[in-house]
Amino acid sequence: KFIRNWLESQIIPVCGVILLNNVYETNSTRKWVDFEIEVARKHHKPVIAVPSYGQENVLPEVLALSDRVVQWDCGAIIDAFDALSKGASA
Repeated sequence: KFIRNWLESQIIPVCGVILLNNVYETNSTRKWVDFEIEVARKHHKPVIAVPSYGQENVLPEVLALSDRVVQWDCGAIIDAFDALSKGASA
């Protein structure tokens, strides 16, 4: 319960959540990633997926969980969060 509360307290103040494809691919982390996505949705935070480094695509499951997919580019990530916070479609 402590970890869940701590994770939620980290997500509440942010503008969104970045979902790393390679972290989601790791079975041992999936429980926590799923919880983070659940909390992001609860608090109306957008979820931006980023492919594994050097890849162009994400897993279909990651695509389904995200509002947008962007490449490893800081400007693209910021632009995606800005667009989603203004209500632009994914």
